[in-house]
Amino acid sequence: MRKTMKNLITLILSILLFSSSAFAITIDGQNITGDFANATWKVYQDVADDWGGNNIVAMYIETNDTHLLVGIPGYVNNNAVGLLLDLNADTGSNVMPSGLTMPDSICAGMAGMSFDTDFTPDLAVALRTANKDDNDDGWPALENINADIRTYLGTLDDIRDFGSTVTNGNIIVGALMGIVSFLEETNTFSEGLELAISYDDMNNNSPTVRVMSLVCNNNGDWANNQTLPPTRGDTNWISSPSVDHYANLVPGNQYITIVFPTFDTGVHFYASAGADKTLAFADTDIDFTSTVTGGTPPITYEWDLGNGYLTNADMFTYAYPDAGNYTPEAIISDSAGNSATVTIAEIKIYAPTSVDGLNITNDFAGKTNALQDTVTNWDEATVPGNGAELDQLFAYCEERHLYVGVCGNLTTGNGERTIGIFIDSDYSVGSNVMPVITAGSPAKLENLAGMTFDSDFTPDKAILLSINSPADCWVNVYHIDSNSDWYWGDKTEYTDIFDPYQRIVNDRDGAASDIVAFNDLNTAANPEDANTGVEYYLDMDTIYFGLTPTQNTVRIQAILFNWQTTNVANQSLPGIDSNGSGFGLASRVNYENVPGKQYIVVCAPIPEPVSIYYLLFIIYNLLFFRIKK
Repeated sequence: MRKTMKNLITLILSILLFSSSAFAITIDGQNITGDFANATWKVYQDVADDWGGNNIVAMYIETNDTHLLVGIPGYVNNNAVGLLLDLNADTGSNVMPSGLTMPDSICAGMAGMSFDTDFTPDLAVALRTANKDDNDDGWPALENINADIRTYLGTLDDIRDFGSTVTNGNIIVGALMGIVSFLEETNTFSEGLELAISYDDMNNNSPTVRVMSLVCNNNGDWANNQTLPPTRGDTNWISSPSVDHYANLVPGNQYITIVFPTFDTGVHFYASAGADKTLAFADTDIDFTSTVTGGTPPITYEWDLGNGYLTNADMFTYAYPDAGNYTPEAIISDSAGNSATVTIAEIKIYAPTSVDGLNITNDFAGKTNALQDTVTNWDEATVPGNGAELDQLFAYCEERHLYVGVCGNLTTGNGERTIGIFIDSDYSVGSNVMPVITAGSPAKLENLAGMTFDSDFTPDKAILLSINSPADCWVNVYHIDSNSDWYWGDKTEYTDIFDPYQRIVNDRDGAASDIVAFNDLNTAANPEDANTGVEYYLDMDTIYFGLTPTQNTVRIQAILFNWQTTNVANQSLPGIDSNGSGFGLASRVNYENVPGKQYIVVCAPIPEPVSIYYLLFIIYNLLFFRIKK
C-alpha cells in the first residue's frame, strides 16, 4: 500500500508539472506515442538490435517552460538505457574520459567510447535494470561527467508488470518494460523510458543542447548497436566493448540538437554532492564530494551524514562505525543567499567483515586445504593480472556459513576466464556428468556440458567469478540441479581488484548474507607462497537452496575454465598432477581418470529449517508465472 501510494503521488506530481505545456505528458513509461504525439523532435530506429531483445526503437523530445521531456520506447533486460546530453559543444571531449569513479555509473565504464567529433557529453541520465527473472526493479541516476558525481534518483519498484515512477528534486523518471519491442514497431511501440529533467539540473549556458540515446550493459563497458539517431547498421557501432565504439566514423550524426524555449544563457548557482559508495561495510572509507557552479564566493557547507556526524568541509572521507541505513544531506550556500539542499541516496552499511581476498592462508590457518601440484598452462603471472592459476584451496564451516578461500589469480581483459567453485551438498542424488545448463545470460556453464567429475561428486551448485576490467567482478551462482542462475551484482567497494580488492554482496533479509571478495595481486612463483585471491562467505541457505540435504558435510572442487571456448585449464584443486584427463575441451575432461579425489570434504551442519527462503521463492514464482500467464 505504501509503495502504491508513493507511485500515485509521484504520478500526480508529474501530471501537474507537465500539464502546462501544449499537451499533457505523464512520466510513467506508458503511452509514450500518445504523450509525445506532438513532439517537436523525433527519431526512429532502423536496425534490429544485436543483443536479442535489448533495444530502443524511437526517441521523442519536447520542451516546456522548465523541463526537457524525453520518451524512449524500447526494452532492456539486465542492461541499461542511457541518455547523453552535450550542454556546450564548444567545451569538453568527444571521447568518454577515463578515470571516472562514479559508483554504478555507465559513463565510468564507457571510458574510451568515441562520439561524433562535435558531440562532447556533459551529463547522462542512465536507467540500469535488473534481470527480469530476478526482480522487476530499475535504478535511474543522473551522472555528471564533468564533476564525476552520480546522483541516484531512487528505485523504480516494478518496471515489468505495472510500471513505476520516481521523483528526485526536479527530475522525474518513469519506466515500463514488460514486453520486448521489435524493429517493425518503431512508430507504434509505446512502452519504455520517459523522463523530465529541469533546465536548472542541466545548468545549461547555451540555448541548445545535443542529445543522444544508447543501450549498454549495466556496467557501461559493453554496448550493442542501438543508438538514436540510429547507426544504420554501420560496423563502427556494433556489439563490442564500449571502447571499440566510434560514432565519429559512422556516417551522419548520432545526436539531435534541441532548442530551448528560453535564451537565458546566464550560469546560475548550481550545487551537487555525492558519495563514492552506496553500499559499504562498517569502518570502510567513503569519499564525500561536492561541486558548485556559479554563485558568489565564499561557499559554505553543512553536512549531516545521518548518524549525528556533522562537518563543514567541502570534500572529506568518513567511515561509518556501525551498520545501518543512512541518508546524508548537504546544505550548500553562497554569500549572495543562494542555497541548495542536496540529499544523497541512502547509504547502506553492513556489519564489519574480514572477507577481502587478502591474507587467505592466515584467515584459513589449520583448515581443510589442498595445494596445487601442476604448473598452470594459462600463463604464470609475473605481473598482476597477466596470468591465471589456482594455487591453494581452503574451506571450513562456522555456524550457518561456509567459508571458502582460493589463492590464485585471473587474467584481466579476458572476461571469459572463470574461477568455478563447485559444491556438492547432497551427493546421494544428481549426476557426476555436467548436464546442459542453459540458464544465465550469458549461460556460463553451458559449454561445460559433458565434463565428468569424480564418481561420488555430483555438484548441485556452482559459484563463478570472472572479471574483465580491474573494476568489474562478476559473480554468478548456478543451481545445477534446477538449471537456474542467480546473479550477485551489488559491489560494496568501488576500488578495483588491485587496490586492494572488490567485494560483492548478496543482500538477503537486509544483511550481507553472502560475500565474495577478490584481490588479483598474486604473482607467487610457488603455490605454497600464494596468499591472495578470492574469498567466499556463503550462507547455508545458499548452499542448500532447493535441496533437502541428508549429509552434514559438503564436497568442494575448484576449477579454472573458459566459459566461451569450452576449454578447461589444468588448474583444478585438488591438483591433477599434470594428468591429461583433467584439462582440455570440457566434454573430454574426466576427473574419474585422475588418481585420487578431486574434491575436499568440509563439515557443514544442516540448517534448520532447511530453507524457508527457498520455499518462499518457489511460491513467489508460481504466483508470478500464473499472473503472467
